[in-house]
Amino acid sequence: MLSKVDGEEQKTRVDEDEKFPYKPMDREFYVGRLWIWPILVVIYAVVVYFYFTIDGRELAYAIYIPLDCFLSLAMATFWVYYYHQDKRKKRMEEAMQDMIKKKFTKGLLRRMSSFKNSDREVFEYKKQITEVKVEGEADKKLAKVLHEEAQVLGLSNDTYSMAFKAFHWDSAAQMDLTAADVYNAYHAAWFVAGIQFCMISFIGFMMYTYPKNVFDIKFPNDLATMAARFICTILMHLQVESDIRQGLKMMKYALNHTSDFSGPFNAFFIGWLQMSGGLFAEIACMFYLSSINTPMDVIIRFIAMGSIAKVDDFYYSALPDENRAKGKVRPMLVKIHRRDKQEGEHERNTCWYWLGRTIFKSYRIFYASFVFYFMPYFVLVIPYMFVPMS
Repeated sequence: MLSKVDGEEQKTRVDEDEKFPYKPMDREFYVGRLWIWPILVVIYAVVVYFYFTIDGRELAYAIYIPLDCFLSLAMATFWVYYYHQDKRKKRMEEAMQDMIKKKFTKGLLRRMSSFKNSDREVFEYKKQITEVKVEGEADKKLAKVLHEEAQVLGLSNDTYSMAFKAFHWDSAAQMDLTAADVYNAYHAAWFVAGIQFCMISFIGFMMYTYPKNVFDIKFPNDLATMAARFICTILMHLQVESDIRQGLKMMKYALNHTSDFSGPFNAFFIGWLQMSGGLFAEIACMFYLSSINTPMDVIIRFIAMGSIAKVDDFYYSALPDENRAKGKVRPMLVKIHRRDKQEGEHERNTCWYWLGRTIFKSYRIFYASFVFYFMPYFVLVIPYMFVPMS
């Protein structure tokens, strides 16, 4: 049975857990199946042997096999290094904690021996001894930092972010925007999206209407061309990934904070435009580069294609500094989470919310499962999909 003091402390701990929901995790290494490592070494040795001794017709292996061997070696190096480093770190932390606890306990016992007051004071000091948790302080600080970072929606300086902030009640009030300023920012986002989708549609039009002597997806002639395609696709991915991620964040924020926007549907749609513009620009770039068979042309065309994903930045930079929609505002606070809506603490969800939630979640699953990690590798697969195999 809990006493009043224990009950209050338990309630305090529950409140702290609700306030900081992020729990720190300790890195652990699984050592139960180390026998797999020698088998992998033998397999890779055989693969490398056949790679250098047997002529192959598939040029993709010339870049995939060395890349796979390099990544496997890097993972093995990471595992061995950090496994032993963590063991040394844990031994040092345990020794330090034991030393601190012993000194702290010895000092409290010396202090308790000089008490001549009530047993209540002795009980309080005994309680302090049992509740010393030195190792938990760093974890609590880390959890607090992660929680505070998650409570803010960080936006970059581009046309889509400008329009998104214009529809936000608090941000618009900070910038002293009028209705005309809000609509101008929204029209700017539509103008940028129109340019991006027009340029992307031109590439699609070339693919399906131009003769093969003008535009044709083909296998690379040599390893240099394949490497140039792959590297340029990675660079394109690095350019657009932040736009895709920010668009998804804006879509989620607009869904969970509908009452904070003068036009929640428009705010959600702005996020979708930025996310789709970056995603389709990367796909168009991969298809276009797959039709070029000289490394220098691949690099030059990549630079031209990369400008499609940066139209929103170009337009934002061209706006005068006196434009009030470009004003600085406080970061938007994340006040409502998905779990809050599930528990029914906020307004009732409508069919429009579930439709937007379905659209967002579909793109989010595709982004997390394929786009973030594997999209650049798709440029190696495109020739096999569209070139007839003889």
